[in-house]
Amino acid sequence: MKTQKSILTTIVVVNLIVSIFFVVKNIQSEKQYASVDSLRLFQEFNMTKELNKKGQKKIDSCKKTIDSLYNIMESTLQTSEKEQLSKQIALQNINIADINKNFSSEASLQIWKRIQGYTTSFGQEKGYKIIFGAQPNLNVIYSEESTDITTELLKYINNKYEGNK
Repeated sequence: MKTQKSILTTIVVVNLIVSIFFVVKNIQSEKQYASVDSLRLFQEFNMTKELNKKGQKKIDSCKKTIDSLYNIMESTLQTSEKEQLSKQIALQNINIADINKNFSSEASLQIWKRIQGYTTSFGQEKGYKIIFGAQPNLNVIYSEESTDITTELLKYINNKYEGNK
């Protein structure tokens, strides 16, 4: 009876030790915190690339118009026509500035909102408690390389943006 009790006690203690070991191991391996390179995330996000291309097409169109106006102006001899063409060139330059301004404010805001939404979904699906953004202004001063999930998050958000799961 005494040996049965000691065997039972030994089994319970061993089970308890093994259970504690697995609980501690699970807690240590749990993904709680991670960091991403925010600048890289923004630049390599497909939506950013897409909107950049659209903006660049508009800018290229305006530049072609400006080049054409310069060519016409060079062949024009009358001062009044040159003044008119100069005004048109100035308007095209303003259009280019507006396109750049629009992208840097409105498009950037749209892109960051989309990244935020996808990152929230990603964090919830992957079990992260916090995902820090490491930007040039140093929101994160140091992070171990193992906490950098930029590449994994980029794949995720680009797949979401493209309508893939």
